[in-house]
Amino acid sequence: MADEAQRTAGGSIDFRNVVKVFEGRERIVAVDDVSLRVEPGAFVSVIGPSGCGKSTALNIAAGLLSPTGGEVLLNGRPVLGPGADRGMVFQQYANLPWKTVIENVELGPKIRGVPRRERREIAQHFIAMVGLGGFEGRYPRELSGGMQQRVAIARVLANDPAVILLDEPFGALDAQTREILQEEVIAIWSATKKTIMHVTHSIEEALFLADRVVVMTARPGRVKEVVEIDLPRPRYGLSGEARLRYVELTDQIRHLVREEVLKTLRREVAPARAAL
Repeated sequence: MADEAQRTAGGSIDFRNVVKVFEGRERIVAVDDVSLRVEPGAFVSVIGPSGCGKSTALNIAAGLLSPTGGEVLLNGRPVLGPGADRGMVFQQYANLPWKTVIENVELGPKIRGVPRRERREIAQHFIAMVGLGGFEGRYPRELSGGMQQRVAIARVLANDPAVILLDEPFGALDAQTREILQEEVIAIWSATKKTIMHVTHSIEEALFLADRVVVMTARPGRVKEVVEIDLPRPRYGLSGEARLRYVELTDQIRHLVREEVLKTLRREVAPARAAL
């Protein structure tokens, strides 16, 4: 396999006045005038109340949705659709059930025309990186949820994207497995220098993983505040001043999110009260 230093470096993501409107029985403005820059190699988490457009913004960056207005740039070039320069890990395990672990992981390089021997080496490398050595011949149905998500992460890494997009990838996992995978994602990020944009509902998860936490408003989703996470790594078992700072940041982000959740609740309760 090519030397890791020659692998694709993390890319920049720029949201420029992005708007997304869904037209149907009712007109829903999911994302409204979102501008945000994610620097190369950064780890950014996006958090906010349910329905605030977090996943919509991520899907626009992935090229799975087109913006109604504005644009997303990857390394200065407009995102016009899906591409190998971005890899996405979903909450639900998106592995092909009829393929083995190694066949799933080598799929991207295979599609790109990488010779069989080289793509096998690439797949073996990332399977080992996510701790699944020895499971290459297993099928997804033979794996636990946490193991299936490791396969999904390895598959994205094998395709060597500049940007990794994580859409609540730990949401379906038990607490212990979630913590272990969070630690492994940080280790992988440190080793690969990829840019990661991550969506979550968990303040604790965002604080554990991210350099910056982007708090979104209630729908229509806008950037309410960007919080710099000035905590040392690793972030488990913090003590002293670092622990106090962790508590401060937790309270700050919780307050910001709570304001938006209350706005959502008031908006939902008002019509019901008016009907009484």
